[in-house]
Amino acid sequence: MNTRLNDDELRLIRSARSGAEIEMSDDEFARGLAAFERTIEASSQGSHRAVSQARRSRRRRRGLIWTGAGVVAVGALAGVALVATPAPVLSPVLGPATPKDPHAEAVELLQRAADEVLAVDTELQPGQYLKRSCRVIGVTFPGTPETLFEGQPPTVWERRSMNTANYFPADDSDDHVVRTSPEYGTEAIAGDWPDEPEGVPYDGKSALNPGEYFEMRVPADQASPGFVVPDTAAQLQDVALKQWEEMQRQDVEYSEDQALPNALLPYFNDTMPQEIRAEAFRLLSEQPGVRSQEFSGNDAELGIKNTEGRIVSFEIMDGHAIEMIFDVKHARLIGTRNVLTAPDPSTPGLEIGEVLNAIACTASVVDEIPDIETWK
Repeated sequence: MNTRLNDDELRLIRSARSGAEIEMSDDEFARGLAAFERTIEASSQGSHRAVSQARRSRRRRRGLIWTGAGVVAVGALAGVALVATPAPVLSPVLGPATPKDPHAEAVELLQRAADEVLAVDTELQPGQYLKRSCRVIGVTFPGTPETLFEGQPPTVWERRSMNTANYFPADDSDDHVVRTSPEYGTEAIAGDWPDEPEGVPYDGKSALNPGEYFEMRVPADQASPGFVVPDTAAQLQDVALKQWEEMQRQDVEYSEDQALPNALLPYFNDTMPQEIRAEAFRLLSEQPGVRSQEFSGNDAELGIKNTEGRIVSFEIMDGHAIEMIFDVKHARLIGTRNVLTAPDPSTPGLEIGEVLNAIACTASVVDEIPDIETWK
């Protein structure tokens, strides 16, 4: 095996070891570096570890940074920076940016979300509570005899908002406390809504009046999430689909690709066991219909402001799509919207793009339940 080094190689190695700059022509530098790498690779045949290092070295070589009259080979010789002068100034030829694949972007974000869920430590200490604060928006219609008893679709629609606060105790013997604000921010969006007494203005931050909210207390060991929580993450897909078969609307035809995304919706809740919630994100990432799209950074109705976000969307039935809003930096789900994407006979009068319902939640650990709810 020939491991001799030529003159160019020797000059390159000596300068790297000494840390001193040497004068080399461009040709000498290129020949020395290339020959040195070939020698390392040739002397390492049969060693998997050495071959891997040589491959990494070849990849790093593409990371040469040309700056002014010099060149720095970043990481070329085990992290040693080599300097050669003078060197040509390179002007890269840039073509149009390659657009990112919306499906691949969505897959990557959902998989990151799964990893982040598992990385968070939410273990409660005795006496503490997991507080889940949510802002909820929904489109509703008046319960007229025509819609309630005659099966006619509503023609009058109004958007309403409310806030909720859930306190989940560390000890199952304590109460699970649910607080709900009065509805606010009502807005007629289609038709003529019947006259109603005017509500108290809501500033979006404090309670309408001290103590003005609805409260319900249930022993934590008797509270039910309303759906089945599997014992292990491996059981989630089967449990979710079985439950979905029992809960789905019988008047709607769902495609095969819409079934599992629908079934997983309850399991993205941040009060789910971490392994179950992470598995829900992972399973959703495997669905062919997920797509990534831009988010403006703001949603005034949900209280989302100046957030570097991204939306992952998927269809739950024809004409209806779920938009999951993620904080990109932390891959954290911060809001969900159900959007009308095509005309729907069951929602006459509503325009395409209307948000049918939406929710934005935050979770925090608190030491006690306050006397006055501030909805923060």
